[in-house]
Amino acid sequence: MAISEAGEPVAKVAPLRPKARRTGRGSLRGRIQLADDFDDLPDDVADAFGTRNPSGKAVKEDPQGR
Repeated sequence: MAISEAGEPVAKVAPLRPKARRTGRGSLRGRIQLADDFDDLPDDVADAFGTRNPSGKAVKEDPQGR
C-alpha cells in the first residue's frame, strides 16, 4: 500500500518482519542475575521522583494496587 500526497507517492506501508528469532520463555535462565536490592531506590532518585513518604523512606508502588 502506498500513501500519496497530491498524487505523488510519499510513503509505502509494509508489514514488519521480525529481525531476531525469538526463543521460548526461560531462555536466559541462569545468565542474568539481579542484585538483592534491585527494587530499592537510592535516596537521590527517590527524591527526584518525589516518591518519599512522610517517614522519609522510599515508597514502593504495587502496580496491582495491593
